[in-house]
Amino acid sequence: MAVNTLHPALKQIMPVYDQIEDCLAGEIQVKKQGEKYLPHPSGGSGGSMLNSIVNIKERPAVNVGQLLNNAGDSRYDDYKARAQFVDYTNRQLETLVGLAFSKDVIKELPAMMDMFVDNVNGNGLGLVQLAKQMFAYVLAYGRAGLLVEYPMMDKPTTVGDSDSGRVLPTIRLVKPKELINWFGTPTIDTVVVSEMFEQVEDFEVSYVNKFKSFHLVDGVAHFQVHCPDKDEGFVVEAAGTLTNASSKPLSRLPLFTAGSENNDWVIDRPPFLGISSVNLSQYRSSADTEEGAFFAGNATYIISNANLQDLEEAFPDGIRVGSKYVLTLPAPAAASVLQGAPNAAAQALMGIKDEQMRALGAVRADQMTVAKTATEALLTETIRNGSLNNVANNVSNAMTEALKLALEYMTPDLALQDDIRFEIDVSAGLVGLDPAAINALVQLGSSSYLVTKEIRDVLKKLGIAQEEYDDQLMPMTQFGMEESTDAPLQNEEEEEEEEEDKEEPAPQGEQEMSEDDQQDQS
Repeated sequence: MAVNTLHPALKQIMPVYDQIEDCLAGEIQVKKQGEKYLPHPSGGSGGSMLNSIVNIKERPAVNVGQLLNNAGDSRYDDYKARAQFVDYTNRQLETLVGLAFSKDVIKELPAMMDMFVDNVNGNGLGLVQLAKQMFAYVLAYGRAGLLVEYPMMDKPTTVGDSDSGRVLPTIRLVKPKELINWFGTPTIDTVVVSEMFEQVEDFEVSYVNKFKSFHLVDGVAHFQVHCPDKDEGFVVEAAGTLTNASSKPLSRLPLFTAGSENNDWVIDRPPFLGISSVNLSQYRSSADTEEGAFFAGNATYIISNANLQDLEEAFPDGIRVGSKYVLTLPAPAAASVLQGAPNAAAQALMGIKDEQMRALGAVRADQMTVAKTATEALLTETIRNGSLNNVANNVSNAMTEALKLALEYMTPDLALQDDIRFEIDVSAGLVGLDPAAINALVQLGSSSYLVTKEIRDVLKKLGIAQEEYDDQLMPMTQFGMEESTDAPLQNEEEEEEEEEDKEEPAPQGEQEMSEDDQQDQS
């Protein structure tokens, strides 16, 4: 068995990985796959171009399907060019990753790992950026790995090398298609990872694919680097025993996996399989809709009661039609226009698949502007947070274990591993609910769909509730609502009495006296 042998489970799921990868890459990559995702509308391709004039009288039994098929690659290229692949899959992944990391990652590390946090892979990638990458792969494909390595040095390294940043371990993301093989009973003791290496010769960059195998033999971890040779085989380029900062052999493999369901070595079902499949199905419906609109929307000109030879003599350069041209036909020939209705069935399928995308959680552009009800917004966020939580926990656990091994490469003080904590907090997805959404949350509680403890949990994540569970009511101003300006009833009565005192007219006698005085003065 060659070192590049794929695990049977990986070989079986590889087409699914390819589909998700192409959908995430977008329209150009999807269309590049041709008939893999967009079959030829006539069931095949090839043949010569369709003649511009079809003589129905001489060929009464015309096979229209065959005529369209004979249009060859030109017709399929037009069919594919008119189709639209909406970037639902990648947009959804970006949205969910942004939602999960909208709150700062909780990370607690020993001081000696400060420099390591900013350059975790040796090429300037930060620790949080690595976590985002792994989270995205696990969320889309259902699997990813982390490979922890330490540079091979000609002489032993010291703690000072790590403190100064001269020599640091690295953590590299292993993509689902790069983790090619694993086996061992009762526990996994052999893992094979593919890695692309860059080579430069005379300013020309090329890439070679090498394979790293890791083995546990009698509780000791070993490694080998395999590179291709001229005979299309593989030779061992490097080999050795993995040791920690105390020069003791590692007793575990330096690779940690995370899945969408759990962190064992069984391949989990990719969460984005459904949304990518519907995305491609909508792409095919789009092609049929656009083609139907093209054929039905563009007029077909019909000339009847005419001899083809007469037409060729009268119009040697072809017949031009449109508002700028006058068509003069020899008698008794007549011209007319045939125009059909668009493909209503394909349009209906587009709408159905759009609803399917929404049911799978896809984010559309119009959802950014069309307001949803408070209950719908709340339930949508709750569902998303529930689906993200499992992936976040699995990635957090894998990142924590990888950091512990990286620290073991840096210092013999293994007690410092207890100070390591890495946690992705997806609770921030509920932050920013408006007062109506919070009111809907309370309504769910009053309808017995949620208990008080669950509601309090959500409010504490929002930063509204601070105390432990109790029966105290909270001021509505903390929900973002305006405080009531209505004064107590007693104050209202006092204000009314004051206004009455101000507006109460003087007694009638006083008014008459005042008028008499005015007359005497005048």
